[in-house]
Amino acid sequence: MPYRPTDFGRFCDPQPYTQLAKVLREQGMALGAARVLEARDRRVLDATFNRRMAAVDGSLAADVEAALALVKRPFDWLFGVMFGYGHRPGRALFAVLGILALNWALYAQVWEAGQMAPTSDVVLTSEAWTRHVALMPDGDLDTSVNTLRAWTDSEAAQDYTTFNAPLYALDLFIPLDALGQEAAWAPSPVRGIWGTLGFATGWLTQLSGWLITAIAAAAVAGIVGRKD
Repeated sequence: MPYRPTDFGRFCDPQPYTQLAKVLREQGMALGAARVLEARDRRVLDATFNRRMAAVDGSLAADVEAALALVKRPFDWLFGVMFGYGHRPGRALFAVLGILALNWALYAQVWEAGQMAPTSDVVLTSEAWTRHVALMPDGDLDTSVNTLRAWTDSEAAQDYTTFNAPLYALDLFIPLDALGQEAAWAPSPVRGIWGTLGFATGWLTQLSGWLITAIAAAAVAGIVGRKD
C-alpha cells in the first residue's frame, strides 16, 4: 500500500511564517525571526516529503522520487538539528564541542596506553627510537613494551613536539594542519586496541570538521538556507 499521510501533512504555505519573521526582525527580535523561519523550513520539507511518499503509484518516476526523498530525509533532519536549516548556524557549536570532547578523551587514552607514535621519518629511523622498539623472536613488534614512554623519557625526545590531547583533537578537526600536532603524532594501529581505534576513526573527525566548517560558513554567508 502506498504511503497516505493526511492532506494537512502534504501542504504548507510558507508565506505566513515569512511575514511573521519579517515583522519580528523589524522589531529587533532576530532570534525569534530565526526560529520562525526554522519552523517554516521544517514544515515545508515535511510537506514535500509527504507529497513524494503519497505520489507513489507504481510508476518508475514516482518510485525514484520517493527513493530520493527517503535518502534526503536524514540529511534534512541533521541540517535542521545542527544548523536550524541555515537560520541558526551557531547551533553547530554544540556538535563541535561534543566531537572535540570525544576525541580529547580518545587520544588521551591512546597516549596513556603508549599507542601514539611520532610521524617524523627522522625520529622513526633514529637510533634513539629504534633501540626502544622491542621485537618478538619471530620479528613481530612486542606490544608489551611501551616504546613511546621509553622514548619520550629519553634525552633525544626533549626537542620534539610535545603531545597534547586536546590540541591534537582540535588539530584533527580543523581543516588543514594548523597546530602541528597532527603532523607530529599519529595513533599506531599495530600497538593495541586504542591505537587501532584512534587510527580507524580519525578520518571521521576530519570529515566532520570539513563538512561542519563548510556548511556553517555557507549558512552564515546565506548560500544555504533561505534568508528571506
